[in-house]
Amino acid sequence: MVTAHTWGEHPFGSDIERVERRPGDRLLLCTDGLTAVLDDRTIERVLDRIADPDACCRELVALANDGGGPDNVTVLVVDV
Repeated sequence: MVTAHTWGEHPFGSDIERVERRPGDRLLLCTDGLTAVLDDRTIERVLDRIADPDACCRELVALANDGGGPDNVTVLVVDV
């Protein structure tokens, strides 16, 4: 479950989506601080290139910050 904070009448909401997973899949959960700076292809290349999930997260955050990240950047990579 992902809880989102927005401004307005209903300040908190939840998005629930079931995702089919198989061994070997890699999941990325991130804030828009990442996707506002890095395009999908760049993110995909990092996910494919760096095997260690922690190192992958650090690289994605560093790239977003180096790209002038105007917002907070939170990244979680999970290998199934």
